Amino acid sequence: DVKEHPTAKFETTTIEEGTDGKVNVSGNLTLLGVTKPITMPATVSTDGGLKLKAEFSIDRTEFGMTFGEGKVEKMVAMTVTVGG
Repeated sequence: DVKEHPTAKFETTTIEEGTDGKVNVSGNLTLLGVTKPITMPATVSTDGGLKLKAEFSIDRTEFGMTFGEGKVEKMVAMTVTVGG
């Protein structure tokens, strides 16, 4: 339903030290007008400006994405990149 909900939105609520040199970024993710809390492990650097990269999975059905149920995986990979 991209025409009605053309953007995704993430609002950070906390950033805490994680493991393996990563930080845990928690916040509220909004997709298709549905908002759910998530936590994503991220790598952050400040070399040449702030850079963040996170790779994680979400259950798309929790956000109302039910197209292809039984034919399309519920868990989908997400990658978030901030900066170069």
